Amino acid sequence: MKKQSTLELAHEALNIASKISPVEDKIQRRKKIQKLVNQAKERLQITLGTDIRGRASADAAFSFALAGVDDKELYQILSIVAWKELERAEKRLSFQSKTILQMVERLAAAGLRDDDARNIHRVAANYLEQKGEHLDLVEILRRENNDFDLFSSRPLLWLWRFSSRQTKVKEIVTENMLKSSPLSRLEALHDLKRPLVVDVGCGMGVSILGLATTALLAKDSDEDMTEGFNSFLASEEGLLMDYTALMQANFVGCDLSELKTGYAQGIVNRWNLGSRVQFVCQSAQDFLEEIEANYPGEVPLVLVQFPSPFKFRGKADDVGNSQLPLSSEDGFLACKKLLHTIASVLRPSRGYLLLQSNVEDVAVVIRNTALTMGFESVPLPNYQTASSLDKVKRLPQRTVDWMQSGGERAVGDKWSAVPLLPRRGATETEISYEFLGTNVHRCLLQVSSSDE
Repeated sequence: MKKQSTLELAHEALNIASKISPVEDKIQRRKKIQKLVNQAKERLQITLGTDIRGRASADAAFSFALAGVDDKELYQILSIVAWKELERAEKRLSFQSKTILQMVERLAAAGLRDDDARNIHRVAANYLEQKGEHLDLVEILRRENNDFDLFSSRPLLWLWRFSSRQTKVKEIVTENMLKSSPLSRLEALHDLKRPLVVDVGCGMGVSILGLATTALLAKDSDEDMTEGFNSFLASEEGLLMDYTALMQANFVGCDLSELKTGYAQGIVNRWNLGSRVQFVCQSAQDFLEEIEANYPGEVPLVLVQFPSPFKFRGKADDVGNSQLPLSSEDGFLACKKLLHTIASVLRPSRGYLLLQSNVEDVAVVIRNTALTMGFESVPLPNYQTASSLDKVKRLPQRTVDWMQSGGERAVGDKWSAVPLLPRRGATETEISYEFLGTNVHRCLLQVSSSDE
């Protein structure tokens, strides 16, 4: 029987992680995946990477990362294989520039950074320079501070392509799923008295990862890091939460997708962030109730970013995407009950809810519902205008239908025309909409001072 290549083992690991079964618990799946990881490392010791030529080492690293694998030794070996493969190709310029780009992008999306990425970036930059192509990326790859990483636009687009192909996960509670409590994730944080930043429906987790690493980088740096936070929750009255507050926080993301939170937690484990950052596979409602009941610190910020929109009922014959929630109160993430719980969690600190959506009517409905749940809108300096929204090449048909039905527009000083988080805090979804030229509707809400 022919032995599987390293890439085939990586694909099998991702296949196991992707096919979540209510009758097979997480521990069983992780054991199967770890067995494949051990086989891959044994295979690499025998072949020295000769079975993964071209970009296959980068593809394997990306697939293992998506499967939630956190074995640091495996990624170190794969990074060396990729580096040597690039050096081999550089001598003859035998790779297309596209292959070089895909390798560095996928390795970054797999979470490779620092020493694991530095040699790869150097050789890739030399290769592209000799080809005379993508010279803007050459400059970035050569920077000492490794500016090209998971949070760069091109790697995030790989994550978005993968994430957007996944089937929407519906809440199904089984005995196996109840075996692991989300409370254990909170307890993994070293200091539970720290403020807690929460991202509900966090997807691949890159927003929380970006905020946390920016904050920790600022904490450990002698340089002035305020520039990275110059738009962080900015209102007409100035910064509502500056970088010093973020430096003190713990960070947690929750999502119903075990695959997506597994990827994010794998990055956390490999980057040694577990004392300050955790990800939980749990419904947003249950997890926020867990935080309200058991987390002793305050929660100054909750993020609700790009929830799957509910079906638009503007047309009688509208069937739409069968995976979408039926309405704003039937299977939709940001329903009244969740917004009420978010308000309860934020109330002790008079904290903030940051909302982002690419669907205008969804953003308007969430904001208006939140206003009835004890929130008030925060005026924003760089506010959105109708003329700016309508500049896009083609408005989505859903937006056109919403406008024709007399729907409220997401414009005025309660809607921001610019991102409210640092660039490294952007989600893969937000970056994809930036790439596609799609409008993003952003607003900031605070628990009302008069709310009891």
